[in-house]
Amino acid sequence: EFRRVLFRSMSLPLRVAHTPPNSTQTYLGTIQYAGPVPPTKGEWYGVEWDDATRGKHDGVHDATGVRYFSCR
Repeated sequence: EFRRVLFRSMSLPLRVAHTPPNSTQTYLGTIQYAGPVPPTKGEWYGVEWDDATRGKHDGVHDATGVRYFSCR
């Protein structure tokens, strides 16, 4: 709950750094979207990574075709 309140109190875009568990590599990016992505449950974060080879898509939800953010 704290994380949800924290992110809702910040404005987007928001710069972030992510270090996966058991890794020494840190990835930099920008949260471009935070919110629901129907029909999925929960809150989702759309990240535009500085390294364009990281990530799975460019802001479009595969199942619905809805664009939530755009990448450079």
